[in-house]
Amino acid sequence: MVNKWLIVNTLKGDDIVTRTFVGLRVDVNTICTGNNSVTARCYIGDNGDALLMKCYLMGDEYSKRLYGSMYYERELAIFSPSGDVEYIDVALSRWIDGVALSECMADSSRDFFDLSHNFDYLAYNLLTDKMVHCDIKPENIIVSDDGTMSLIDYDALWSESLDMGDRHEYGTSGYRDVTTTEFTPPAFMRNYPLVLISVILAALALDYSAMYKYVDQDAMLDVSKKRSFSAAMKCANDIFLRHADYAHLALLNCITPSGVNIDGLADKMYKATYSRSPVVAEGLGPYFDV
Repeated sequence: MVNKWLIVNTLKGDDIVTRTFVGLRVDVNTICTGNNSVTARCYIGDNGDALLMKCYLMGDEYSKRLYGSMYYERELAIFSPSGDVEYIDVALSRWIDGVALSECMADSSRDFFDLSHNFDYLAYNLLTDKMVHCDIKPENIIVSDDGTMSLIDYDALWSESLDMGDRHEYGTSGYRDVTTTEFTPPAFMRNYPLVLISVILAALALDYSAMYKYVDQDAMLDVSKKRSFSAAMKCANDIFLRHADYAHLALLNCITPSGVNIDGLADKMYKATYSRSPVVAEGLGPYFDV
């Protein structure tokens, strides 16, 4: 396995050696390190399209099957201080411009009604998709300039139709329920973070100052701290009752200390996404927020 900092130094260098890429240009300001890889925005040849380049510390058979022709074995040359060279695997995918949802949540100037609605739209579609993302969290959701949201980290995708065996990811602590094991159905792993993030964003939209302190303290991410978890849940509950947001209250009530009650979950998310607005414009009657 290659040291990640050797990869970082290679991507920052002027003389990047590759086997098949011609004219590789790396945006060094976008280099990001993870547990198993280093990523960066790049351009190849005269093509102006931005790509996400993922450089693996060691070969990954799961990702090789997932990316298909966009997975390049032994592509990037990594030189050690001793002069030895090792070629590492690289995967390419489209680059998505925008800001991580985690950054948006910490910015009180954001339009949280817009963030909440757009996330619920994404969540509802994910609940009905056969392709399951097994590591849903705000850091893996990119918010574009027009407000649309996209999941990143394709390595966390899993689908029974791909016949790829056991899934590769088990989610991130706080955004997976405490009962998650290798035997947990992938769909169950998807449900918990979708409900949790939907509830958090909706509460922030209605009363940012009251809810954000619990978000900042990760109170809703650690169910083992029963007092703070219960306080965060009560805060969200009170906010929804005060503002008559019964759609998100129904989602909040799905959350238990050990996971999410999935009974009618897709229908509840649909109502949160396409619910009747509580606001009535004078002379116009009620309208639907879609």
